Amino acid sequence: MQGDVTTFCVMLLVQIEGRTHCVARYDSAHGTPHQDILGIKKGLLEKEWFFESSNREVLQYAISDFKSHADDYIRFYRAN
Repeated sequence: MQGDVTTFCVMLLVQIEGRTHCVARYDSAHGTPHQDILGIKKGLLEKEWFFESSNREVLQYAISDFKSHADDYIRFYRAN
C-alpha cells in the first residue's frame, strides 16, 4: 500500500432475512482510529480506541481481523 491513509472505514456486514446489518467496523471518524462492535438488539456494545496506532496500521489490522474472525463477530452480533 502506498501513500497516506487519511481516512478509512472497514465494515463487516451480514445479510439477515434480506436486510444488510453492520456487525462491526473499524474507522477513523472522530480523528482517531477505533473499532465499534455492535449487537443486533443492543446496538453499540464496545468502542476500542487505537490512540498509539496510525490509520494505515489499523486499516491493515482491520482487514486481517475480519478475515480471521468474521464468524465470531457474527455470532456475537446475533446474540446481543
